[in-house]
Amino acid sequence: MGYIDIIVLVLVAALVASRFLGFNLPKDPRDSAARKAEFEKLFGRRKASAPSKREAYPAEATEFEDAEATPARRKVPKALAARDVAHLAGLEQIKALDTNFDQADFLSGAIAAYGYFYECSNARDQTGIINLCGPELEQRIMAEWQSNPAQVVLEAEPTAKIMEARLNGRTAIIEVAFSASQRVGKAGPKLVKSSWVFARALGSADPNWELQSISDQADA
Repeated sequence: MGYIDIIVLVLVAALVASRFLGFNLPKDPRDSAARKAEFEKLFGRRKASAPSKREAYPAEATEFEDAEATPARRKVPKALAARDVAHLAGLEQIKALDTNFDQADFLSGAIAAYGYFYECSNARDQTGIINLCGPELEQRIMAEWQSNPAQVVLEAEPTAKIMEARLNGRTAIIEVAFSASQRVGKAGPKLVKSSWVFARALGSADPNWELQSISDQADA
């Protein structure tokens, strides 16, 4: 029997063993810093100092800034106020107030946040959860770690869809519906549908969307 035949037999035996005898997924070898760095690359998160009042909310409502104030650009449109987009709704309001907002990029980032959340949760990475979540959700998640030690394994990347978008003053709020196959502990895979709410202060120099809440989504 040749070497190629032996290799083929070994591979077939490994496949049969993993298919019928079960297997354990390897543990994430990355530490907290590595997980955070990879997530920042996916979702563009970064720590930023708070913008000045002028940067966040330009005081003037004229159509264009003075050319002398911005020598690198001749004319820069002023940021709109909430009252200027009252005739719009949902995502259209957010897009009007934040010209850098891109729906496809946001959903890609939300999917990255989904995976990052479970990586941090399984690793009991408190810093990672703080980096992603608002204070109330952060406390809830850490309390759940004490009562429910089971880990959640994602079988595949989730699907995501924006369900609702709205403004609360200068804060954009977007609700995303996720659907993902998950395994909890030693249980078999299960389709889990959930609703995640993200928020961000428009006009802020910080591009981060903060995860505010997670709730089960009822089947339609």
